Amino acid sequence: MHPVFIILPIVIIIVVIVGVTRARSTHLVCPKCGNKFSLPTLKWMFTPKTFGKHDATCPKCGYHGMMAVESGKVDSGDK
Repeated sequence: MHPVFIILPIVIIIVVIVGVTRARSTHLVCPKCGNKFSLPTLKWMFTPKTFGKHDATCPKCGYHGMMAVESGKVDSGDK
């Protein structure tokens, strides 16, 4: 069996685990209204990101653009 068939699935599994962990342990902050919110895991993993910012739409004010990523989960009082 070729080594690619062994290494590739392992790399894919690691990427998925890191993506899910990152999506569940961070939230976004809207620069327009300051709303803190989280994205669903798949949306988090497959939308554009760059240098600590993430492309998203704020559910509160509708602003669409790059938003800062912060560590920690959103408290229910912050929504």
